[in-house]
Amino acid sequence: MAGPLLFAYGTLRDARQRARVLRGAPAREVGSGSAPGALYDLGEYPGMVAGAPDDRVPGTVIELADDATLALLDEYEDVGDGLYVRVRTTVRLDDGRDIETWVYLYNRPVEGRRHIASWP
Repeated sequence: MAGPLLFAYGTLRDARQRARVLRGAPAREVGSGSAPGALYDLGEYPGMVAGAPDDRVPGTVIELADDATLALLDEYEDVGDGLYVRVRTTVRLDDGRDIETWVYLYNRPVEGRRHIASWP
């Protein structure tokens, strides 16, 4: 496939949810790992923000079909209204390799939100 890579740490880790969002576009799980950041419980979904240097968020690297698929994800993550921003990050895969991916960071204040280690 050789499409763009995404670090998924919340609802997009679920293959069924991901298939709905991607409207049937193919996606392949590359592997599990972690990215620098801190995770917060926002109710029905989590939000990842930049964290302390040692903070890590667990997740899954997903290979997407193409850049058009990123546009579907931008819509899902409400990038147009600034709820999330898509940025590059380095993920450390469980096998020790580092890989460059896209990630959606929550773009609102997290004061009063519960810090969590991972999303179910």
